[in-house]
Amino acid sequence: MSGAFLEYLELFGNSSQLRQKLKTAKVVDPGTGSTFKALATRQLIEIDYCYQVSDWFNCKLTRLGRAVVRAGLGVQSPKKLPPRTLRDYQWKALVAAWQAGDEGLRAEGQRSGDYGGHSWQHCWLWLRAWDDKMRYGRSGLVREFHKDLKVHLGITEEGRKFYRENWQKYRELYPEVEAPLPD
Repeated sequence: MSGAFLEYLELFGNSSQLRQKLKTAKVVDPGTGSTFKALATRQLIEIDYCYQVSDWFNCKLTRLGRAVVRAGLGVQSPKKLPPRTLRDYQWKALVAAWQAGDEGLRAEGQRSGDYGGHSWQHCWLWLRAWDDKMRYGRSGLVREFHKDLKVHLGITEEGRKFYRENWQKYRELYPEVEAPLPD
């Protein structure tokens, strides 16, 4: 099951983010614990009572719970992308590498590996590992290199080829991304 657990508690007058949101909505009362248990019984949420105190636990929506919320709000679930299709943030990252050219992007931020405002873990690692079989290989779309005693990240020849061949596809898929026309 995906998704993060949220902590529900009030300790010394301080509420967790979830409890504070429920308090602000004025839905916290003596029956709130029973409501959580009823939602868990119906498999709409998952609860982890990891503490001795009954009103201090972690919870998260289940897949069924997310579907019920979407139905109740009239929200469509996001469409699955075809296989081997970059997500919008991955396309933005590749565009940034394209625009940086041979200079590449310098690491920035407090976490090592974040280049051009994009996450190493969620963007660059995936783009670096790209090959025809979507597994780690030498033909990644980006690579790290050293320049002036600093680590940079740049687009590879494979990445340039991918950008040229797929620019129109991604322009239609993600029109909000400002991707320059390939040369």
